[in-house]
Amino acid sequence: MKNQMRAIALVVLALVLAGCSAGADEGPWDGPFGTKQGISPEQLSKHAKLTEEKSADKNIRGLTSMQAPLQSASFQEYTYKFGDVAGLCSAAGLIAEGEGGGVLRDAADRFGAPKTSDETITWTAETHVLDGGIRSIQLLLSGDEPRVIIYEFIASEDCH
Repeated sequence: MKNQMRAIALVVLALVLAGCSAGADEGPWDGPFGTKQGISPEQLSKHAKLTEEKSADKNIRGLTSMQAPLQSASFQEYTYKFGDVAGLCSAAGLIAEGEGGGVLRDAADRFGAPKTSDETITWTAETHVLDGGIRSIQLLLSGDEPRVIIYEFIASEDCH
């Protein structure tokens, strides 16, 4: 009887542990827009309705959405690029009208002073402390206003 109770307890414990780990990587995650490097389109599709984007490169899959695992009123559309092997390589957000200054301030507060040019504002892993496997962050400008922010993951090297 004692051995049967021990066996039942072990089975119950195994089921509990399996149940706890089964949903451990379903998101939202800690990266940009609630994503993370390497997730699959299937994982992301649990949080956003995705639309296929045409790509000239057959090894890269582009998907767009009006949604992200972690929504923000600062963005009106998102683009996700996936490599066949690497998974999520980059995530971009189209910045809503009038929100560019806030997005820039938030990024500068978090990552420090960026490198700037007439068309881009950039943070790179070589010169800044970027977390979550992020290789670079670019803000693309339209006039003086940031319009798009692109997060490229380290795995993005496998997506070119």
